[in-house]
Amino acid sequence: MLKVLKGDSDLSLLHRLESHLGLILGSIVVALVVSWLTISQGIPRAADAIANNMPAVVVDQFDTQMAVLDRTLFDASKLPDAEQERVRQLFQPYLNQHSQLNPKLHIRSGIGVNALAFPGGDIVFSDDIIQLVKNDEQLVSVLFHELGHLQYRHFLRRTLQDSMVVMLLLFLVGDIETLDLVVGIPALLADLSYSRDFELEADQFALEQMHRNGLDIDAFGAMMELLAASQQDEQQNKDQASGYDFGALEGFLSTHPKSEDRAAMVEQFRNELL
Repeated sequence: MLKVLKGDSDLSLLHRLESHLGLILGSIVVALVVSWLTISQGIPRAADAIANNMPAVVVDQFDTQMAVLDRTLFDASKLPDAEQERVRQLFQPYLNQHSQLNPKLHIRSGIGVNALAFPGGDIVFSDDIIQLVKNDEQLVSVLFHELGHLQYRHFLRRTLQDSMVVMLLLFLVGDIETLDLVVGIPALLADLSYSRDFELEADQFALEQMHRNGLDIDAFGAMMELLAASQQDEQQNKDQASGYDFGALEGFLSTHPKSEDRAAMVEQFRNELL
């Protein structure tokens, strides 16, 4: 009889807890705060630690990716051989400075105005970005930015962070049927935030290397403005083709920092040198 009464008491207490609006709201707030701290602080730190302690044999697996990308994404460069060789000679001293990253330059077409860095050390410059620049220092600033991505292992960290965010959200939701909607949108927003943070970190690295090599840091700022203008033109063309104007969402959904944020970083870096 006592056991039954005790069970009834436990059920009654559980019912009161489940019916208490304040406790429910408090639990929701605590869960949201813990989740936010995990996504904004815990996951980036964990991914950073894992990426920087990842065995070299794992990173070496990316050395074969250029062959795959050349078959699926990139086209051969259409720049004259002399221009390609000039760019290679321009970059070589700076690549030698960071030989520990095993950087390898590739010039390709078919990817618009772009430069990319991959974990195995491959750095890809498009024909379009080479033709966009106004001077060599602007082009070198992009190289340093891509070397920054290699230095801080951004590709690996972003992959790890995205996976951790999805696992966390799936754990919180606990319902595979709502995975696409409930997990997909928060995971996308977290990924965009991580991406912008990585871009700023690579920007800072580029500015430091420009200063170290006696190059004009304003060339970096000018290059970011050229890229922003090019991206804006590309977005306008997409809007016209689709019939919709996504301009209001462009900054919110961008993987890169705003131009004014990058300009402010250049100005702050200059002031710190004084």
